[in-house]
Amino acid sequence: MRSIFLMTLGALALTACGGPAETPEATASEVASTPLSADAFGVSDAYVRQPFGGQTTTAAYFLLSSTADRDAEIVGVSADKAGTAELHQHIMSDGMMKMRRVEKVSVPANGSVEFSSGGYHVMMFNVTDPLEAGNVVEITLDIASGGDTMEISFPATVRAPG
Repeated sequence: MRSIFLMTLGALALTACGGPAETPEATASEVASTPLSADAFGVSDAYVRQPFGGQTTTAAYFLLSSTADRDAEIVGVSADKAGTAELHQHIMSDGMMKMRRVEKVSVPANGSVEFSSGGYHVMMFNVTDPLEAGNVVEITLDIASGGDTMEISFPATVRAPG
């Protein structure tokens, strides 16, 4: 009886080791996506608010749309007419609206993110030239996803307050 058990156990072991290994199907997150491309991102309604009387700080707003097959993040920003540009967000805290710098902004795959008054926006500090309505500011976003990074640039027209 013991020998029958050992022979059966040996046969099972040989069968398990001798056959071709089955490859499990890859999950969606394991499937290689296409490389990140500037063509996958579009910007619309981009504008910069004209600074109030002699101030050198202002904000930029726009809608960023993505047709990329994976999530991405805006991880940096610059503007050609500003000494410094930063990603910011208005948040409600202790019953008060507060503005905070953020390190990144998520952009969903096949989705969009809006930069608007009261939400995400680009703060521009030390504006180098007087910005008048109709001027154009070149804004550049640093976008990262899955180890890929890239820049996209777009024009934003200066609008008078109001």
